[in-house]
Amino acid sequence: MPKPPFSNITQKLGNLLNICKDMCRKGYNCYYIKEKENDKGSQEDVRCHIKNKINIKRNEEKAEKGETLDQMEKLLLDLTQGKYKAEKHYVYTIDGYRLNLYRIVNNNSENIINDKVVQKERINEQVFEEDKKEVFCLNHGLFESSINYTCKGYNSLTFQIFSNNHDVWISNNRGNNFTQYVGKNIAINKLRENYTEEDLRDLGLNIKSDQIEKEMRKKKKKKKKKKKR
Repeated sequence: MPKPPFSNITQKLGNLLNICKDMCRKGYNCYYIKEKENDKGSQEDVRCHIKNKINIKRNEEKAEKGETLDQMEKLLLDLTQGKYKAEKHYVYTIDGYRLNLYRIVNNNSENIINDKVVQKERINEQVFEEDKKEVFCLNHGLFESSINYTCKGYNSLTFQIFSNNHDVWISNNRGNNFTQYVGKNIAINKLRENYTEEDLRDLGLNIKSDQIEKEMRKKKKKKKKKKKR
């Protein structure tokens, strides 16, 4: 009886198998992916909650020390000698994940040497930044992250696109070091901050009327002050 294809899967995978095993041992935040078990209130939910608390404390300690940059931000500053930086944004998903989204921008920091040549370069870079052509969003492959698009420095795909005057963004998929399960409640609240649940009726009857009343009160106060004078 002939052997089924890929029966010797270990030989077919070769070095890739060892890499996969290594990633499984390290774990990262892979167990956060078990969202169905989290919804059932299993032990994984407790572990996620405890780990989130620990991460929040670590972030607060780093913020107090001024160490708020992550690996992606540090790498880009090191590779470009501080000329460019990764501007970090957060994207929240409905099922409770926070994904890091990075935009490549010029690092117009205040700590610049007072030199006319340097100042001219900075002005040109600001004009260059405003006149971007199109937006490019790069998304990594399996077992990768946003670092894969920047690790080669100026030879990487990110800077090749950026040098052609494009607005470059790099996203991250759940499961790597730049994503975190924060819980559905937190994610939904963050999403609601960006959108309003009010309709046009609420806008016309409530919000606008409140604004008009406030303006009328200010006018009345001004009239009273004039009469006193």
